[in-house]
Amino acid sequence: MVRRLVTSYVALVALALIAFTIPVAITLVQQLGDQQQARVERDARGLAALVGAPEVSVAAVRRLAAEIEAESGGRVSAVGRDGAPIGGLPRPGGASALSALAGEEVVERGDRPELGEDGIAITVPARDDAGRVVGVVRVVESDAEREEQLASIWTLRGAIAAVVILLGGIVGVRLARRLTRPLRDLREVAARVGAGDFSARAGETGPPEVVQLATTLNDTTRRLDELLGLQRTFVADASHQLRTPLAAIRLWVDSAAETVEDLDTREDLDRATEEIDRMARLIDAMLLLARAEDSPARAVPVDLDALVHERRPGWDERAQSTHARVVTELDPGLVVRGRAASLEQVLDNLVDNALGVGAREVAVRACAEAGRVVVTVADDGPGLRPADRERAFDRFWRGPGADERPGSGLGLAIVRRLVEQEGGEVTLEASPTGGLLVRMTLPADRAATPAGVR
Repeated sequence: MVRRLVTSYVALVALALIAFTIPVAITLVQQLGDQQQARVERDARGLAALVGAPEVSVAAVRRLAAEIEAESGGRVSAVGRDGAPIGGLPRPGGASALSALAGEEVVERGDRPELGEDGIAITVPARDDAGRVVGVVRVVESDAEREEQLASIWTLRGAIAAVVILLGGIVGVRLARRLTRPLRDLREVAARVGAGDFSARAGETGPPEVVQLATTLNDTTRRLDELLGLQRTFVADASHQLRTPLAAIRLWVDSAAETVEDLDTREDLDRATEEIDRMARLIDAMLLLARAEDSPARAVPVDLDALVHERRPGWDERAQSTHARVVTELDPGLVVRGRAASLEQVLDNLVDNALGVGAREVAVRACAEAGRVVVTVADDGPGLRPADRERAFDRFWRGPGADERPGSGLGLAIVRRLVEQEGGEVTLEASPTGGLLVRMTLPADRAATPAGVR
C-alpha cells in the first residue's frame, strides 16, 4: 500500500510538472524565435539603411556586414537595383530578392543552403532618401545559438524536475508511512490475535475510518477472549468438579468388591473400576487440554539440555516399571524460544505415550537445523499405518488395539496444540526401528544458541 501511495504522489507531481512545463515550453520557443527574428531584422534594416544612404562608403558597408557576421555567425549579401554587388558582398538571389526589389520584406525559416543547416533568412529592400528601392540586403542567421539556449534551459528544467520528483517521492514515502501506520498496527494486532494472543489491542488513532475499524477489532477480540475464557473455565471447573464424585464412586466400588464373593459380580465391579479409572484419565486430559488452549505466555529462552536432564529421572522411573529404557542424545548448546512448562509437558506426554504402547526403547534426540531446533521422540513399538498417522492428532482418536491400553485419545492433540503455540510444527513418521517417530521443529533462540551449532 505504501508503494501505491508513493507512486500516486510521484505521478501527481509529474503530471503537475508536465501541465506547467508544456505551456511554458511553447511560450519559450516562441519568445526565442521572436527575439532571433527581431535581431536579424534589425541587422538587415540597419545594413539596408546604410546601403540606401547617399554617397555610401563601400568600406562602411563591408565593416558593418563583417560585424553582423561575426556577431551572429551568419551570412550577409547585398545587391544593387542594377544587379551589381555592393561592397564586394555576395549577391542574393531567388524569389526573395525579386520580392525585396518590389518593396517587400521576406522572412524565411528552414534549411539554408548557404549555411548548410537550419536558420532564418530576412531579405529587405534598401531605399534612398526618396523612398526608391536602390538595392536588396539579405541577412541569414543559424538556429544553432537558439537551439543551444533551448537545450541549456531544458537541461536546467529537467534537473529541477528530477529534484522535485525526488523530493516528492521522499515526502510521499513519509506521508504514506504516516498514513498507513495505523493499518500496520491493525495488521500486527490481527496477527497476534490470530496466533492466540487475545490480550492484544489496537490503538484507536488515525483517520475516522481506521479508528472505527480498530474499535471493531478490539471489541471483537474482547468478546472472543471472554467467550474462550468462559469455555476454558467451564471445562476446567467441570473436570475439577467431576473428580470428587468419581473418587467417591471408586471408593464405593472398591468397598463393595471386598465384600462380594460372587465371581461374576466381582468381574463386573472390576470392569466398573477400569471404566472409572478411564473416566478419571479422560477428565485429567480434558483439564490439560483446556490449559493448553489458554493464550500463550511470553516466550523466553529455554535450555533444552537442562530441561531434558530435569525430566529424565521421571522418564527412567516410568520406563523401569515397563522394563524399558529411555535414551537421550542432544547436541550441546541448544536453546529454544518458548515456555519451559509447555515443552516439559510435550516431552512427558510423548515419552509416556511411547512407553504406553509397549515400546522397549524410547530415544529422545535434538539437533540444530536451518536456524531451528529439531526434536524427535522415536520408539520401537507397534507404530502406526500412514492413514492412521494422519488421524492421530484428532481429539479422542485412539489407534488400533487402544482399548487394551489406558489413554484418552487426547495426548497427541495436546502435543500439537502446545507445539503450535510455541511457534513450531509437529509431524509423525515411521521410526527406523519400526515404531513411531514424532518430529518437532521449534524456533531457536538465536541470541543464545552458539554460532557454531548447525
